[in-house]
Amino acid sequence: MPLITSAAVTTASLDRAYSYDVNASGSPAPAFSLVTSPAGMMIDAVSGLISWQPAPGQQGSQAVTVRAAHRSGQVDQSFTITVVTDTFVPTPPTELHVVEITSTSVTLAWSGATDLVGVDHYGVYRQYRTGWRGSKRAYALLQGNIFGETVTITGLLPLTTYTWALRAFDAGGNQSANSPLITFKTLSPPTNLRYTGATTLPANFPLQLQFFVNANPEAVFTVVSGPAGLVLDPATGIASWTPAPAQVGTHTLQMQASNSNGFASLSVSITVEPDVPVLSVLHQPGAGGLRDALAGSPWAAQVQDASHTPSTYQLITAPAGMTLDSATGQLAWTPTPDDAGIRTLLVRATNAAASTDITIEFYVHFTGPVSNVQITGLTDLYPTATWSPPVGIGADRVAGYTLLARTRYRIGRSWRSHQMSYQTDGETTSIALAGLLEHHTYTLSVNAIDDADNRGLLNTPAPTFAPNPGLPVVSWTITNASGGAGIVAGQQAIVQFTGVNPAYGPATYAVVSAPAGFVIHPTTGTASWTPSISDIGSVPVTIRITNQIGPRDLTVSIYVNFSGPVLNASTTSSSGSAVVTWQAPTDNALPLSGYRVTMHWQWGSRSYSRTMTAAGTSLSFGLIPTGAVWHKGVTITPLDATGRTGVYTPLIAYNGSLPAALPPPDPPWVEQVVLGANGVPLIEVRGPVGSVVEIEVSSDLITWDPFETLTITDEGVMSCPDAVSQNAQQMFYRVKAP
Repeated sequence: MPLITSAAVTTASLDRAYSYDVNASGSPAPAFSLVTSPAGMMIDAVSGLISWQPAPGQQGSQAVTVRAAHRSGQVDQSFTITVVTDTFVPTPPTELHVVEITSTSVTLAWSGATDLVGVDHYGVYRQYRTGWRGSKRAYALLQGNIFGETVTITGLLPLTTYTWALRAFDAGGNQSANSPLITFKTLSPPTNLRYTGATTLPANFPLQLQFFVNANPEAVFTVVSGPAGLVLDPATGIASWTPAPAQVGTHTLQMQASNSNGFASLSVSITVEPDVPVLSVLHQPGAGGLRDALAGSPWAAQVQDASHTPSTYQLITAPAGMTLDSATGQLAWTPTPDDAGIRTLLVRATNAAASTDITIEFYVHFTGPVSNVQITGLTDLYPTATWSPPVGIGADRVAGYTLLARTRYRIGRSWRSHQMSYQTDGETTSIALAGLLEHHTYTLSVNAIDDADNRGLLNTPAPTFAPNPGLPVVSWTITNASGGAGIVAGQQAIVQFTGVNPAYGPATYAVVSAPAGFVIHPTTGTASWTPSISDIGSVPVTIRITNQIGPRDLTVSIYVNFSGPVLNASTTSSSGSAVVTWQAPTDNALPLSGYRVTMHWQWGSRSYSRTMTAAGTSLSFGLIPTGAVWHKGVTITPLDATGRTGVYTPLIAYNGSLPAALPPPDPPWVEQVVLGANGVPLIEVRGPVGSVVEIEVSSDLITWDPFETLTITDEGVMSCPDAVSQNAQQMFYRVKAP
């Protein structure tokens, strides 16, 4: 029997030729024929190729049966062909243009599209932005079923820009690509007439106002009424005017902007003020390039008038000998030492509008600067500053000197400053600079002063220096009589002070302030003291250590406990719980009230602790938190009735030994929280790739809440949700126990 092995082609259209190559197996080779077929369909009896051109009226479903036969038998293949009218898309419309436009409508026309069967209708589409930050363009149907090559669209907004496209459709529903885009703006009469620029100005100064308006087509600006002399550019909307002195007062400018659709008006009030003198002072380079003056040296300043009306100048009050050019405003003067101090003068400028006064204040230095400022003895207790006195005019009036040492330094993110002032009398030109901070860089300014405390010029540049006195470098240790660290009331305490700076000889020691009975050896620095019950707590002690350079005072705090540590303490742990036992101390100076037991553990690289209290000499407790936590051990501190403490024990390890490190947990586990490349915290979870784990979160390692479900990838990294990412590194995470 023959067997047809090919699949039938079941679609066709009026604008394309249909073909289907029927394949069949069998021996001998079968012959092909059409049992049922639409009009016009043919088949090649040998090759099995079906050919057909659907004709109008054959749209819809067409039944076909093809037969393959030879001498041993025959086989049929029946199928239905769905015939559509058209599959080719029309060409895009062209020459889309505006025929007429109003404030709320537009009429468009175009050249028609073409199609193999025929264009049925058109649609207008508006363009809009979409996607991230409007990076993409999209199109939405604005008006469809347009039968013809022109359309009027209404309901538009005035003075609005639109971008549209046109598409053609055939009867089969095929649509063309967009036509070239068209962009247009609807018409509008002028609206929102406005301006920029100042409307208050002095006479003789130019005014410029820039007018703007919203309109389509562009508006033309006109002056309805305004002050004499005002000029307007009708295209740009720039109004210019320089009022004359006779035009001082208030003026009204009436503006209008108009186009073919209407006009807008605006009234602007302009105030013209008298062009009075507007004065300022330009100080000529004087003493040290400053505005100050120096006795015996010419001083000059220029009074400037910003008005546009010429002024004349006169001195109302001034030091003796000062001159003023009445036409230019130039001041000139050579002060004497008798003029030292703050000097004030009054200058008046007068023009046709009015007069204006200006007060000028400056300082006159009675003499020049000191020279050769040097700082020596930086390793001494106090550095020494020396200098040479001023020379020239006024030098004979020097009655002493003032010095100022200043530094600015940084501690963490904040800046601090420190300064010290000094003064010498008579002809002394050196002084010890006491009170400075060690190892900070200072600048030193030196001023000569006269009997009236008038200043000479400052030394420039001011030298810098850093005190580094060779005082003893002090260290100390505090132990009890047995060499331990805890100090107990009623037992001797030993404090060893060591002051070292070999370059400046051995140190000696003395008590500045200390509790009764505290003594120190003057050359070895060994101090001893037996505190009493009244000393329990923190006790300050001040010691003075002195070498060849000088003394250094040091204050240390000694903490006095009411008892020594507990005895024979031990702890064991098993299956998530622990027991700790101990014996009461025997050297307590006050009655025991209880004990504070502190358990210590480590999670990752961070250490934590939790405190419990016990009335007796044993305590049982659970080892929490659980999970990937290294429980190290406990410390025990005796307590009295008021909460004062005894000496606490060293760490008591569980079961008598401390592991070298936290053993790695069984996978999967939370390894760490890190910052990703963009600063967002990431939780690193390690374990077999592909395994699904539940993550829990806690803020105290005691209460755990569901957090996230994670499928572990090659990297094993999960981003923190936004809700907790801001404090992710302050939280704790673990894989939920199975």
